[in-house]
Amino acid sequence: MSTAKRTRKPAIAVLVALCLVLLAPAAAQAAPTLLITEFSAGISAPAGPLEITAGPDGNLWFTEQHGNRIGRITPAGVITEFSTGISAGAVPHGIAAGPDGNLWFAEQIGSIGRVTPAGVVTEFSTGISAGAGPDGITAGPDGNLWFTEFGGNRIGRITPVGVVTEFSAGISPGAGPDDITAGPDGNLWFTEFGGNRIGRITPAGAVTEFSAGISPGAAPVDITAGPDGNLWFTEFDGDRIGRITPAGVVTEFSAGISPGARPHGIAAGPDGNLWFAEQIGNRIGRITPAGVITGFSAGITAGARPVGITAGPDGNLWFAEFDGNRIGRAQIGETPENTALPTIPSTAIDGDTVACDPGTWTGSPSFAFAWLRNGTPIPGATGPSYTLTPADVGQTITCRVTATNGAGSTQAISNTLVPGPKPAAPATPATPAAPAKPAAPAKPAAPAEPKVTPAQVIVLPPARQCVSRRSFRIRLRAPKGIKIRSATVKVNGKRVDVVRGKRLKAPVDLRGLPKGRFTVEITVVTAAGQKLVSARRYRTCEPKRRK
Repeated sequence: MSTAKRTRKPAIAVLVALCLVLLAPAAAQAAPTLLITEFSAGISAPAGPLEITAGPDGNLWFTEQHGNRIGRITPAGVITEFSTGISAGAVPHGIAAGPDGNLWFAEQIGSIGRVTPAGVVTEFSTGISAGAGPDGITAGPDGNLWFTEFGGNRIGRITPVGVVTEFSAGISPGAGPDDITAGPDGNLWFTEFGGNRIGRITPAGAVTEFSAGISPGAAPVDITAGPDGNLWFTEFDGDRIGRITPAGVVTEFSAGISPGARPHGIAAGPDGNLWFAEQIGNRIGRITPAGVITGFSAGITAGARPVGITAGPDGNLWFAEFDGNRIGRAQIGETPENTALPTIPSTAIDGDTVACDPGTWTGSPSFAFAWLRNGTPIPGATGPSYTLTPADVGQTITCRVTATNGAGSTQAISNTLVPGPKPAAPATPATPAAPAKPAAPAKPAAPAEPKVTPAQVIVLPPARQCVSRRSFRIRLRAPKGIKIRSATVKVNGKRVDVVRGKRLKAPVDLRGLPKGRFTVEITVVTAAGQKLVSARRYRTCEPKRRK
């Protein structure tokens, strides 16, 4: 597209910030986040970074419209610029990886450039008509490179050895072909910035134009193939994102894009969505295949003017900041989502030690615990287990779990527990005094039983998968110095088994469990009277039949 739409400002240092959702959040899923990092070291001023693509060498390559250079940036942010071999005033524009292991770029002066991963540049102009103004470029399904001629109103094809063919038949006058991409149907698709249309050209050069469904004055600018088998394009003047099927059916989306945002570059992301740059809105936008748009701006320096965008080999998004003179990296993340609530025992008394199962979560988080009394955190109670005190009797006790990963944190609260008091000790009847006996020699005192937590004694099966209705094993283990006196098992609050004596050496075996979801609670009493309680929620499944 015309260079008149772009200006420049000096570069600044690297900035990092966590990007928050500013526009419509995605529904029924964890909130997305972007961690934005900006890189300027190594970019000469004024460079005007414009378009960017992933290279065959594992790096990102970009054009510098004002600097008349090609830039390379590693996933770690190390930048190298190349200018040798590029003609003065070439005005590098679109860039794409070629089928030959090199990068190819369009020069609006009237040439196509090739740069090797080592930075060796070759320019090709033979066969390109005067005033063509090559703009966008992409690798085609036929092993060649295809490019748009914004000024020449044509589509060009160049072989890896530099042989050029131009096609104009079927392109309306004043169309202004801008960007081009390979489609899922084996054809090439391009935007007509001036003609307000989307064009399709076969590898044989047959052109078809589509305008139905595109609002007047939309000015389609960039285009990419989507993960849904359609083509997606930006409408620079229309402030919309467009989708066109291989059959030519167009749908436009604008909800979530601010007026005057000027969406420009667009690319398929690693998360199954489309991502685009808002040149004037100074944001990075995401649009799902269903058309839900979310905008992100935190971490992008004011006035940066994002233009080109691409998915990198490192699983991140990379974008060019035309006025900011920087390259930006956007790391996609999602905060943890709770899929099964935390659980604590439903019954316990003063003095019992109860454990908090964190439940199940997405996003591989770490956990932090807080025990609450009537909704208020209990001072010092921040571990996965808690020993009830007289202050808890008759009060509502819950466990709050905070799950955290690189994208952020999410909280969930367990079921409630109302502890009861300790039972009163029975009165002992008086007995007549016995005749005095000689004092027996004193026996050495038995060592005191050490304090233990439920997790040290009770081993419940994990709740990440279903359990058999015929067999369910709870293992009890006695740490050194601990003797277990009894174990009581409840399923959904109903006592189903009491184990004492020698049977404690074997696993507790429950059979005939109910179908569906149930909570298993086990209470262990040690020889010294310690009471340990642990609970976990499960779902059952039918046992496989033997053939």
